[in-house]
Amino acid sequence: MVTNIDPASSMKLLSSFKALLQHNGRALLLLLLLSFIFSCAFNVYAYDVMEKFGPGMGIVGFVSGWGMCFAFLVLMYSLHWVCLMLYLWGSSLFLFMITWFLRTSGLELNDEVVASVMETKPQKIFIYLNAVSIPLALATGAVCYVLARWIAGTYSVPRRERAALFALAAAAVVCLNIVWYRGLPYNVLLPAAMQEEVFSQASKFPMHSYKKVGTMIKDYYEITTRVLQELDGLKDPAELASTCGEAEPVTLLIHFGEALRADHLPFNGYERNTMPLLSRLPGIISFPKVASYATATRESTLGALSDATVEGRKLHYSGFMSLFNKHGFSTNAVLLPSGSVHDMPAYRLLKDTRNIVQIPEDEIYDVMNSLPYIFNILEQGRDQRLVLYVNNLGSHPAYYYREKNKVFLPDERNMVFPTMFPKQNIVNAYDNTILQNDEFIYSIIEKLKDRNAVYFYCSDHGQSLGERGNYTQNGSMDIPEQRYVACFVWFSDLFRKTHPDMVRNLEANAERLPMISHDYFFHTVIALGSISSQVVDPGLNLCSPCVRPFTGDVPAFPEYDRQLEEMRKRLSTKDEMPVAGK
Repeated sequence: MVTNIDPASSMKLLSSFKALLQHNGRALLLLLLLSFIFSCAFNVYAYDVMEKFGPGMGIVGFVSGWGMCFAFLVLMYSLHWVCLMLYLWGSSLFLFMITWFLRTSGLELNDEVVASVMETKPQKIFIYLNAVSIPLALATGAVCYVLARWIAGTYSVPRRERAALFALAAAAVVCLNIVWYRGLPYNVLLPAAMQEEVFSQASKFPMHSYKKVGTMIKDYYEITTRVLQELDGLKDPAELASTCGEAEPVTLLIHFGEALRADHLPFNGYERNTMPLLSRLPGIISFPKVASYATATRESTLGALSDATVEGRKLHYSGFMSLFNKHGFSTNAVLLPSGSVHDMPAYRLLKDTRNIVQIPEDEIYDVMNSLPYIFNILEQGRDQRLVLYVNNLGSHPAYYYREKNKVFLPDERNMVFPTMFPKQNIVNAYDNTILQNDEFIYSIIEKLKDRNAVYFYCSDHGQSLGERGNYTQNGSMDIPEQRYVACFVWFSDLFRKTHPDMVRNLEANAERLPMISHDYFFHTVIALGSISSQVVDPGLNLCSPCVRPFTGDVPAFPEYDRQLEEMRKRLSTKDEMPVAGK
């Protein structure tokens, strides 16, 4: 059956389109030009990535990205010029920041980035407000206001035509999203073997990452829920048979630090003495090669506070604090506030800690602010068997240190736009944070000198400072400067006297073992409390004479290897430690 088309209806439809173009032609042309600029400016890196899979892929990405951007701009224009302005402003800032982040950090939009965004408190956005970001945001807003008013004009478009424009734009947005959700351009143009690999590159494509981001957020909630359930269901090591050989008061201070690289410590041959106070202390035992469990705090904490291993990545026991409780220790922790990106695993694996002190939100950036809380716990537990776990921001960006620790100059703390500054300025700022950490740790050790005490420090991950174009962390497990972390131990004279075998074994292992990892942290902490339990693996206990070396997969770090070799040569000629600030 053939349906006759009403000529009058057809003419009415054509007339409507003609009127639509007459009233909105200039605006649509300007929006088309603006979307072209967006597509070029914000996706140029992605086009480079896509082109390696074929000469046509960059063109496909460009055209589709242009179309997607144009459809969204028209949709906002059809609502009101204010909507257009806000969309232009928000999109500009978002796309600029994402693109800049991906290019300057060398990272892709991965699950750790999503987790950091989802778990970081809103107040922490203020650390990114600086002399660069604030003027940029205001200037972008002013430009978007002028553009939106110019494009919209007096906005005298008839309501019916606005509705038609809205309907067309909305339909285009939906269709384009369906196309990209299904990955149709890649499915049609590429062999099956390449489709998944190419589509995965959309993570570097801010305007083509809708599916990727949506999937990541969904996976984040599902994985986080599952991990939290697993943490709550772990076995309690205190339920297993164990004994404690420690009868006298003892203080175990366990410091799981932040973002401290192994190769920036003077104990490991760094050319600068970033720890002048600790360098003067006799008996600092440094493990020069320690592989982190991950390159993000939330995951590395899982590895350090549990029996999980880098290779196996399976947790069996619910942390070590219940064991210390069982054997009469006062268990304490000084932590970052609940709700930060750092605390999700920590608060679960330290749930048996009887006294948890949260550093106030407005005090977390200056590590020295946590000293009063630590000193108070140490004073109250002077005549007890005491274990204290400490975590603070340390050398985590945005880099913070007091004026007196501003030694290495010129410095630059801005990690939002690190490539705008000389790499050395970023390095100087990072090294200044270590100087402040040196003062922080030394202040605590001074309180422990006259006790039967141990200070066990290990960092959660390293930090990229411009190497191969990378900055900060949360990157690949193949980035060496993010995987090689600082780890050192200090024993008081009294502890050395009362536990000579333990000290001797740990010193020997620091010399003998070519590499260790976060795998050893859990077992060594328990052993330092003189606790014997079947949960402790002798092969991972640094206080044991039968420790096995770490043989997992860790990226080579040839620059650091050369540094360690040069240190050995200097020590053989008894050269002095470098002076801070030189």
